[in-house]
Amino acid sequence: MKKRTNIDVRKRNRNAIYRLIYEKGPLSKQEIVSELKISLPTITKDLEELMEKQLITENDSSKSTGGRKPRVYSCNPRIKLGIGIDITHDFISIVLVDLSGNVIDFVREKENFKDCREYYLLAERLLETIIQRNNIVHQQILGVGIVIPAVITPDNKGIVGTLALEISPAFYENIQPYIKYPCLLFNDANAGGYSEYWKLKHVKNMAYLSLSYSIGGSIMINDEIYYGNNQRSCEFGHLTLVPEGRKCYCGKKGCVDAYCSARVLSESSGVNIETFFDRLHSGDPQFSKIWDEYVYYLSIAINNIRMFFDCDVVIGGEIGRYIDPYIEEIRAMVKNRNLFGTSSDYIKISQMKFETAAVGGALFYINEFIKNI
Repeated sequence: MKKRTNIDVRKRNRNAIYRLIYEKGPLSKQEIVSELKISLPTITKDLEELMEKQLITENDSSKSTGGRKPRVYSCNPRIKLGIGIDITHDFISIVLVDLSGNVIDFVREKENFKDCREYYLLAERLLETIIQRNNIVHQQILGVGIVIPAVITPDNKGIVGTLALEISPAFYENIQPYIKYPCLLFNDANAGGYSEYWKLKHVKNMAYLSLSYSIGGSIMINDEIYYGNNQRSCEFGHLTLVPEGRKCYCGKKGCVDAYCSARVLSESSGVNIETFFDRLHSGDPQFSKIWDEYVYYLSIAINNIRMFFDCDVVIGGEIGRYIDPYIEEIRAMVKNRNLFGTSSDYIKISQMKFETAAVGGALFYINEFIKNI
């Protein structure tokens, strides 16, 4: 029992050292001792083990007081990599992500989803393309997170249901032979929320509202995704916003999705989202009117989320890419609705403007790897 306890302590110390370097490096040995209050011999031994595994590197510090430059330790973010594949109705995107959460490379192809061999072969081809052009070896790949707009089973290998894609419950078994690496399925909103949470770092609890051509969401509580009893938590798009209101694609009436999705803006204006925001920014009164109505309903939805969870709310998805100039307007409207708050700074703008869900799929593997160093 004592031997096992010693092993656990050593592993915990090694992980603490790696995480400190990961978050605050480059650091000298003396800085690590000061921060963690672990003995110098223990830190020296753990640093040697981390270097043997090529997880960290040692270099001369650029800082010097005139004597010998101290040696400092930094993470080697490319020793292991995660891959995310985002499958939507119209596109397939693949990202290659390092241990720091940085996107090394990506590929995106417009292709309507079909649950068939030809589509799996396309995914295989794109995956191998991105791996080969970056000279990645098999041992570097931690795993592949396949992100889809569906309710996923707890083992991340099955599909409970989806309204967005015509997809078989056996999708995982069908596509897995074409991936050739460890792979799991993830819900797109959960993956997007996870990547936003990763970027924000020091936020404890967070709700993620994805405003794309359909609306999704997720919530992080104490560093964990809350999935709900049936893996269906945070279906923000299907909260009732206007009783017996506009018909939603789900078949019900008055859902948030029918008032706050990106589709609402594009269909109301007759242009794509990028053009819509260009015209809005130019002061076009027709587009301003559409936007005013949109923000009216969006402010209700955000306030409801805040009242439910009492945490930061991050706005992402397609709309999140363009919302920066209008965030104070949104905050002001939500503030007027909120019973408790004198501030609405808890409404955050998406930090991930690029392939958010795909990056989240890769980060699940990266986080598990770092936890177990």
